[in-house]
Order: sequence, then C-alpha cells, then structure tokens
Amino acid sequence: MALIHGIPITAQEIENIVSREFSDKDFASLCNAITWAASRHRYTTLPSFTERVNVKDGGIDAEWDIEMPIEYTYQSPLLGPGWNVFQYKRRDIFARGREEAFKGLQNGLQEEIKNLVKRTGRRPNRYVLFVNLDLTHETKAQNAATPQIRELKEALLKGYDDTENLHIEIVDAGLLSALLNDLPHLRSAHFATSKFFAWQKF
Repeated sequence: MALIHGIPITAQEIENIVSREFSDKDFASLCNAITWAASRHRYTTLPSFTERVNVKDGGIDAEWDIEMPIEYTYQSPLLGPGWNVFQYKRRDIFARGREEAFKGLQNGLQEEIKNLVKRTGRRPNRYVLFVNLDLTHETKAQNAATPQIRELKEALLKGYDDTENLHIEIVDAGLLSALLNDLPHLRSAHFATSKFFAWQKF
C-alpha cells in the first residue's frame, strides 16, 4: 500500500506498511535517514550507519559520537552529546497480532543496556529505539491502557546501574508519523508512489 505524494502518513499506515511491505533493511534505511535529518547537519562528526541487517551488531544498528561546545544551543530529542546508540526493531503485526508482537519485543529487550555495556565496555549517553508498532503512552486518564512505552524503557534498563546518566527515547509509529510529516521528502522517498497531490486541494 503506497501513499500519494503530499498526503500525510498516519501511525496506523506506518505500522501496517512497515509490517507488510518493508524488509528489516528498508526499515533501517528509513531510521538512518530520519536520524541524519534530525541532526540538521550541524555536528562536526559523522554517524556510523549501516543497512547490513544479517550481521551481528551487538545491539547497535547505528551510533554517533558527538562533541558539543558548551555554548552550542541546538537540541534534538534524538541526539545529544556523547555516545548515541540507535536500535531498530521492525515487527510484523499480521503474523501474530499486535499484542504478541509487543510481548516478543519487550522480552527481547530485557537488560539490553546492561548487556550492551558488557559487550562494548562503553556506557551510552543516549539510547534511541525505533519501532514500527503504535504503542500506548503514559496518561493520567483513569482506566487507561498500560503504557507500553514505559514497559519498554523498564525492560531496557533492567539490571543497569547508571540510569540517571542515560537518556532513552522510544520512537514508535505515532512519533514516526509526526517526524515523517515534518520531513515530507523522506515520507515520499520511502512510502509514496509517483502520484502527486497538490496542497491547494486540501
């Protein structure tokens, strides 16, 4: 299901299209492009990106060592000073359903940060997990669904002894849709057909 140029993409569309039509390599390419765009090309170092998904990555799909002068004011939730680690997880919601896909993801991320430090001998300053699932968020509403974002963060941090010095972000389908709608060239490159829709028609 490809989209038309100029039409916003929704979280449900990302969840469905990435599940059905993307390979792990395609999803890695998308996440790399978003991460690079988020930098606004303002850093003096280059990231380590790869789309080689069938090799052992030690829990790292991409990484970026960033040095920021104290007077530097640009801020991004995806990037910060120090060692930035990015992990990409594509899950198929049609094979076993969304809940089973989430449970499998949650189980696979148990003690991930602790194990990452053990494997690399380094402590990340920022860890960003990209997933194609549309996750539930923290809310103050009564009888709200269990916040899956929080559950994944707890799984990642389990057993880790330096949580105060680690910034974690989880980019789910909802946030991916917002980022892509703000980056229409990436939305079109990864999701659109050759058909166009002019903004004047809205």
